[in-house]
Amino acid sequence: MNYYSYKNLIKKPTCTTETTNTLLDLILVSDSSKVRDADVLDFAVADHKFIYAVYNLTPKKRKPLLVKSQSFKNTNLDQLKRDIEDFPWWICCTFEDINDTTWA
Repeated sequence: MNYYSYKNLIKKPTCTTETTNTLLDLILVSDSSKVRDADVLDFAVADHKFIYAVYNLTPKKRKPLLVKSQSFKNTNLDQLKRDIEDFPWWICCTFEDINDTTWA
């Protein structure tokens, strides 16, 4: 356990008989600060007791997602159509590199 830096959360015996109390069942964690509670429960069903651990599972806060958009709500569609038709598309054919065409 120490070689891998794990820590056992269970400290009480988990197996009891008339003559022995033994810690057999373990909960190993690498970061015990994330565990809220860990313990042993005796249900008297068998010689082994029930072990449990409760983790702090608070979700990480994400950074807000910034989305850039443009509203075409007030766009003059006739003017947009004319602008597209009048654009000198032949310029795109003068470049050999597609990246240059993008920035033309």
